[in-house]
Amino acid sequence: MDVQLCVTNPLGLIYHIKFVVRDCPVIIHDRIFLTDLVLLEIQRYDVILGIDWLAKHNTTISCEKMLLTLTTLEGEKMKYRGSNLQKTASVILTT
Repeated sequence: MDVQLCVTNPLGLIYHIKFVVRDCPVIIHDRIFLTDLVLLEIQRYDVILGIDWLAKHNTTISCEKMLLTLTTLEGEKMKYRGSNLQKTASVILTT
């Protein structure tokens, strides 16, 4: 990386970014979405999708319904309904 980046979490811990994986495929409901992944040494979460990624895919979030709606690059609307069940991958959506 040409520029050193740091990320601070809400607890004040600082993570130094060493690697960025460009155009990494993320598969949601058998659809491929490309994203740039920043490798952080955070345990418990597999992927954090930021506000730029959410905006790119015209995402809406209904906390009450536990529903995430996003649009593929081809224009297809997809809905993902969350649950209280433990999943194999933990994801944080940031604003």
